Amino acid sequence: TDLGQRKRGEIVEVTLTRGANVRLMDSSNFSNYENGRHHRYIGGLAKRSPLRLQIPSSGHWHVAVDMQGLRGSTRASVRVLPDALPEISEVPLSSVPSLIQDNVPPSLAPQGRVHDVFISHASEDKHEIVRPLANALINEGLDVWYDEFTLRIGDSLRQKIA
Repeated sequence: TDLGQRKRGEIVEVTLTRGANVRLMDSSNFSNYENGRHHRYIGGLAKRSPLRLQIPSSGHWHVAVDMQGLRGSTRASVRVLPDALPEISEVPLSSVPSLIQDNVPPSLAPQGRVHDVFISHASEDKHEIVRPLANALINEGLDVWYDEFTLRIGDSLRQKIA
């Protein structure tokens, strides 16, 4: 099994249905193994499953499972175990700006404007429902807050709604 490029310290897990020879080899040694030449490997006769082997150095790695010198056959699966998650580093909630609320009540509106109607909508409803509704309300003389009428590129949504 070609494991591809692997990092030092990664763990390869080999699961067998019965005892077999398991060899973890870099590309050079795997080539020698395939051609029946002397090669070096990590592993050996695995009598228990699953077997876990650690990649000793970064590079291109292969796993070979064979029954050389043994009777019968086996089925094998090979996988690289995922790395451990990074250590938890707890951050005080006060350091997350969106969670901090000032105890100052908001002003009515940035320009001192109060709207009669505020329209909040799903984007998929904009063309067929929301835009015609907003225009109809304006035609009835109402002051409407609607994103297309009020927001410009670069505006802060929170500031415009406040």
